Amino acid sequence: MKVVSTLIAVSMSLYLFSVLAQAHGDDDHGAAPASVAVGGAPRIAVYSDLFELVGIVENGAMTLYLDRYVDNDPVTDANIEVETGSEKLIATANPDGTYRVVAKAFAIPTEIPVTFTITAGSDSDLLAGNLVVADAHADDAHNAVSPFANKWLFGGLTVLAILALIARFAIRQRRRQKVGMFK
Repeated sequence: MKVVSTLIAVSMSLYLFSVLAQAHGDDDHGAAPASVAVGGAPRIAVYSDLFELVGIVENGAMTLYLDRYVDNDPVTDANIEVETGSEKLIATANPDGTYRVVAKAFAIPTEIPVTFTITAGSDSDLLAGNLVVADAHADDAHNAVSPFANKWLFGGLTVLAILALIARFAIRQRRRQKVGMFK
């Protein structure tokens, strides 16, 4: 029974140390900070020597933020034509300096090539990029699993392994006792 007790102690120690040694969400361990998108809305960012444009899609509409690339000054007096495959649309200016465009393609979960034709004063430019519109329900299903699920799974498997070892040694002990009785 000493062997069983030793195996249990070693197994539980290894399990506890492995759980305690895992990195936490607040620790960066010296890694460079990753760029994190605010919110879960699909977005596109494109730029050239003249302009920088960021588009954020929510509820089938894209809000556009247009700046001068050199000095990051907002451009509020531009004409922006947005092309998404078969749709060609004109963005409307909002009072806050942003632009808005509604397209059927923004409501479908897929990757969409988007082309922006920008005219602001004497400057004009063509910007293109790909917008990835994800399925909102797929994110919910992916995030539904608790981050502690793997720890519980590993802990449960460890306990099952320990119980299997105990059962194996108990069966061996009984067999030895039975063999000893018949001698």
